[in-house]
Amino acid sequence: MELGGNGGTKNDSKLVDSEKMPKLGMIFDLIEDVEVFYNAYAKVVGFSIRKGAEYKHRVTKETYSKLFVCSKEGKPCGEKKVVEDGKRRIGGLIRENCEAAIRVTKDKDGGYQNVGCTSRDIRNFERDIRQEKKDYDAELLLEHFKESAEINPSFFYRYEVDEEDKLTHCFWVDGWARKAYAYFGDVVVFDPTYNTNQYYLIFAPFTGVNHHEQTLNFGVGLIKDEKTESFLWLFDKWLEAMSGCAPKVILTDQDLAIEKAISISFPQTYHKFCMWHILNKLPEKLGSLGDRLVMDRLLNCIYNSLSVDDFVNEWSNILSQHDLQNNGIPCRHILIVLRNERMYLLPENLILKRWTKNVTSEIVMDKCGIELHPNFDEVIDGKKINLKNKVSKVLEVALRVDEAFVFVSQMIDVILEELSKYTFDSIAKAKMLKR
Repeated sequence: MELGGNGGTKNDSKLVDSEKMPKLGMIFDLIEDVEVFYNAYAKVVGFSIRKGAEYKHRVTKETYSKLFVCSKEGKPCGEKKVVEDGKRRIGGLIRENCEAAIRVTKDKDGGYQNVGCTSRDIRNFERDIRQEKKDYDAELLLEHFKESAEINPSFFYRYEVDEEDKLTHCFWVDGWARKAYAYFGDVVVFDPTYNTNQYYLIFAPFTGVNHHEQTLNFGVGLIKDEKTESFLWLFDKWLEAMSGCAPKVILTDQDLAIEKAISISFPQTYHKFCMWHILNKLPEKLGSLGDRLVMDRLLNCIYNSLSVDDFVNEWSNILSQHDLQNNGIPCRHILIVLRNERMYLLPENLILKRWTKNVTSEIVMDKCGIELHPNFDEVIDGKKINLKNKVSKVLEVALRVDEAFVFVSQMIDVILEELSKYTFDSIAKAKMLKR
């Protein structure tokens, strides 16, 4: 708030310090501060003040200017009759055209409590931030990946740019996902059916399930199109992150470009199509057989069979009536058949390890022999505790026995000399040679 106007009287300089006198251009945080300041000044000089005109913004109703005047400001309006103790007496004039006054006006920025912040302001601010980041958000993404890899070496990322230095392909996966893939990566779902809303890149996640049937993420890719070349690039980087271990089964949409890329990148992997896509295309594949009645029978058989016998009988009837006997495959209802045959225990060689409770107990290494750590901070903390315990035991003896102190000091010098060889550059070079 900025002060202006004629706030003083002719002889006030003799009564008040110059610092406490109203001056043009004084700055205050609050309107209330102005009123307190001017009221204190008026008492010393010998008059009182009152609030004058106030001006507010038509839309925000925010005060942007206010006037404080002498209590005797204005044209004379005659005598004032005052009733006191039941008696009437004549008071003095209450208006004498006194010109002492100050006007406070909000400056361009104003105090923090006077700064407007409407919903439109927020939307405009968000728009400006998005516009500001638009030209270098890819750099921000890659910088984030770089920092993540420095914090935890188990974080893996790769990217590719075109001749204009624009990001065209990108893949990343953290330590949690890499470790989970080592345990549950036998069956993977690849579903690149999502588009980003601004850059038209294809969002391509790799997913799976654990032994609790919870969804797992095995890595995420962004590719410029759905051509075989783009899928080959993505599969190559994904295999690199997973130490070259391809899944046993991969489920995808029925897409020719994906099929070709899988046959090249995962030649030993069984490629299957997911149920949703199959059922979605079933009317088209069945042709004249794909009428509503047949579809209803198929869906009812798949989802609403209450017993093994119900499913087998209905499925057999559908296949027989439409000459589809050679297209059936075993399903999970086979487990009910085994139970009916009183086969409650399966041989261990028939049980996949991914469904056992100890599946996550093994240590997972990458292709360079480095253990994958989902939470690298916990690993560092564990190492710190280990070393602190050892150092504590050494100090306990070395500080009590002089010979031990000399020995420990000499050994520490040797250790420090050896540690000087393990600079970050030398470690990085050793890893590159190992690769």
